[in-house]
Amino acid sequence: MLDELAESCAAVINAYGDCGSCASWCIFDGVTLEKRGVPTATVNSDAFVVLGQHEAIALGLPGLPIVTVPHPMGDVPAEEVRKRAEAMIAQVLRVLTTEAEVLESEYTDRFIDESDKFTRSEMVCQL
Repeated sequence: MLDELAESCAAVINAYGDCGSCASWCIFDGVTLEKRGVPTATVNSDAFVVLGQHEAIALGLPGLPIVTVPHPMGDVPAEEVRKRAEAMIAQVLRVLTTEAEVLESEYTDRFIDESDKFTRSEMVCQL
């Protein structure tokens, strides 16, 4: 599916990471598409954005542009979903239309600070 998106899409809205595994896969897919040159707005719940940024760092794209929405997204009324979408659409459009280098500098460490950072060896499970 990622190959098809990379070949046929000029940009992707990758949504949404609202739990641990969903957030992780959204980050993985967002990094994969960005590395293939496809502008991608990855949408994750604010409850999982720190996890997402750590994963993006581990995958080699510390400045992955992650657009956040309030947690939770599942099981909220349609009108609330609409309000949340309207609140983030400007950020999504900016991510999709801004040069990758600019976004990289803006989003690197946006959601984590020095006390939250792991070393490379801490991110790898030693077997």
